[in-house]
Amino acid sequence: MLMGSEARIYQAAINVLYNTLKSANTNAGLTRDKLDALTTELKGISSVMGATADHLRLTAGGKTKEFEDWRSDIRAKVYGGCAASILLGPAVVACYAVAAGVLESKIKDY
Repeated sequence: MLMGSEARIYQAAINVLYNTLKSANTNAGLTRDKLDALTTELKGISSVMGATADHLRLTAGGKTKEFEDWRSDIRAKVYGGCAASILLGPAVVACYAVAAGVLESKIKDY
């Protein structure tokens, strides 16, 4: 059995070890809570990224409403302008020929 100063040194070492373990346990709990919050945040980000990727795939395939609306609008403007040029006679044929080539290429490149 330890006596005197040896007992005090031994008790001090045990106290240091106990306090270190207690602090480590508290820090581990805080770290766990932060990791849980981060996991929740990352799941939300993953969901948003998945939805964005799906939308981009649809857009690239020309299957979104935005693309269809843009395509309809641009075609109406270009071909409507050609229709208005009917007063110019044969120039209307050239207008449609040029418009079709340029416009349909633009739609394809969208």
